[in-house]
Amino acid sequence: MNCLTQLPLLPLNYLAGRIVDESALEAFGRALVQGHLHWLQAWRVPICLVTEVEDRQFNRAGVLTSGTDYRALLQGFTTDAARIGRWPWLIHPPGELADGRHESRIVEAWCL
Repeated sequence: MNCLTQLPLLPLNYLAGRIVDESALEAFGRALVQGHLHWLQAWRVPICLVTEVEDRQFNRAGVLTSGTDYRALLQGFTTDAARIGRWPWLIHPPGELADGRHESRIVEAWCL
């Protein structure tokens, strides 16, 4: 599984102690992800990318309380790729988190 949102975490954690400009850190993280996708495209062989595209947090009643959409990270890659699958991935089932909350991801598979 290629979790694009996790790709820049270690470098950003390292840089966070040295760079205080939050927008510069965000731009650097986005550039790492985009560079990785361009690198994959340059292989000129069949590529299958499986990654999360959205996270969702729910309360005890199953009501969506927050979420983040990561599809913008795939910008440019999905232009030439075909989505071959999409499914929910229950990261923290009900009862695993405090107060009965639960969390899921939406995962997509793309072939190039």
